[in-house]
Amino acid sequence: MFVLWLATLLSLSPILGGLTSPQEASLVFFVAVLSLGIETSRRIWNDNFPIPPLPLLGWAAFLSLVSFLSAFLSPIPAQAFIAWRSLVLGLWIIPLLTLFSPSLRARIDQALFFSAYLLCAYAAVQIFLFRHLEVASFFPNANIFAAFIALLLPLAWEQKRVFLAACLTLMLLATKSVGAWLSLSTAALILQKEMPRKIKFFAFLVLILCLALIVQKPAFDFQNRWTWWQAAFHAISKSPWLGIGPGVLTYIIPIEVAGHSLRSIYAHQFYLQTAAECGMIYLIFFLAGIFLILPQSPMKRLAIVAALFLGFWDYSLSVPAIFFIFCYLAASEISPSLKSTPMNNFRFPLALLILILTAIVVKPAWARWNEERLKAEGISLFNRHAPIAEVRQKFLQSLLWAPDADVERLVAEIDFRAYQEKSPDSQLELSSAIRHWEKASQENPCRASNWKALSSLEQISGNYAEAQRDSMKALHLPCP
Repeated sequence: MFVLWLATLLSLSPILGGLTSPQEASLVFFVAVLSLGIETSRRIWNDNFPIPPLPLLGWAAFLSLVSFLSAFLSPIPAQAFIAWRSLVLGLWIIPLLTLFSPSLRARIDQALFFSAYLLCAYAAVQIFLFRHLEVASFFPNANIFAAFIALLLPLAWEQKRVFLAACLTLMLLATKSVGAWLSLSTAALILQKEMPRKIKFFAFLVLILCLALIVQKPAFDFQNRWTWWQAAFHAISKSPWLGIGPGVLTYIIPIEVAGHSLRSIYAHQFYLQTAAECGMIYLIFFLAGIFLILPQSPMKRLAIVAALFLGFWDYSLSVPAIFFIFCYLAASEISPSLKSTPMNNFRFPLALLILILTAIVVKPAWARWNEERLKAEGISLFNRHAPIAEVRQKFLQSLLWAPDADVERLVAEIDFRAYQEKSPDSQLELSSAIRHWEKASQENPCRASNWKALSSLEQISGNYAEAQRDSMKALHLPCP
């Protein structure tokens, strides 16, 4: 059951676009943790549950706690916990992998290879049918697909999957990702003592070619990255130890790059992004743990070092599916745990406790999935020109499940439009619009347009003192 769980998680996540969508990420987390909790409880009841090594358990638990505190103290906790769930799911792959024998891990490799074949097939369709110049397969963009290939290509070569390795190499060329080639060639040269002579020679040639291509890149590409990195530096300086919350840098970057036309939801640098969102404590302990469990296999080590090197100018490790595969490969050669503690009379209370904790953990994810689903339905109704009252009702139903600043904004805009159209209940519509703008501002205090809209509506309603207060908040946002 555990093997099926991990194989499904690793192979399905890339097909679902890397789990960058909150709706898909929440559903996968719910199913994964629920099935894991039930299987763990069943094994404890049957007195057949080996215990992972305590240092790995402590490491994963410590990082989970630190990132939880980061999300809890975040200025936008509702969004932070979405990213936190995917982060924790990846971290716990590492200690759980110690429960699998080498033969079971080989089955997981097969699932990963199946996923790779499927992604390559869809990428080929994009090339020959849709005429894409840079293929991304199921991922949001070509760079993430390139990072996926950089992790799987060494594994394919190690297991002599020549056809798959050839497909991945061709698709890596089709992504036009200089960064992925540069990271693989640099990692091969860093690990030159472990690499065959042919690979070292080829890596050197690729490195020279990549450097030549980088020199020809337009200056604005480097300037944009420098601006994003500065935004992350500013966020780190304001909250260095616990960060601003997983996934929250998305909302901080527009504030920090005010005056620039560029926008991004990532810092385009894994280490700065992680330090800004989860804090320096998390980053230091995470990297220390990864370096302590690095696999001995030259090809797997090549994949891990390449992914870490790529993180210096890309954000792919912040994408859940890539992070899952990275954690799996990093821990793939840890010795299986044979230690098992007899539960005796504690079997029933411990199994029950696991089920209760599972229910507590998955409940918010289930609520978030329903909220995102209903929000998507409401947006679909609006795009199909459904009655606006029906659209509003769908949005209100979504808010019954979980808070969402964007949905509050949408409802507020609907109510304000009704007020402008001089409906019979125009004053009630105005009050409702103000109330929803207030909730939107509370859920996301880092968005200046929330405070500006709230200030405008309060001025219309005659609340000049509140309007002035919220107008000042738009200028001096109450967030890091």
